[in-house]
Amino acid sequence: MEANPIAAAVLTHYGFHGMVLFKFTIVTFVIVICEQIVRYQPKTAKGVMYLAVFTTSVPVVLALVEFYFYATTWLLGWQC
Repeated sequence: MEANPIAAAVLTHYGFHGMVLFKFTIVTFVIVICEQIVRYQPKTAKGVMYLAVFTTSVPVVLALVEFYFYATTWLLGWQC
């Protein structure tokens, strides 16, 4: 399941290998953009990279929080 509608369409039409290529392309695009920005404005490029890392880490952190709450309710025997 994919929350991003564009990524969901890629996954539906092209499968796992298409999704890997899609994600790789996005990461490569951000790196190339930052390499261009860093030549003229290093602080801006650093900010873009921080934003990229933060943006990609949000779904992972949310999934970990969701898993934590699921696991603790299961361990405590609570019914959802």
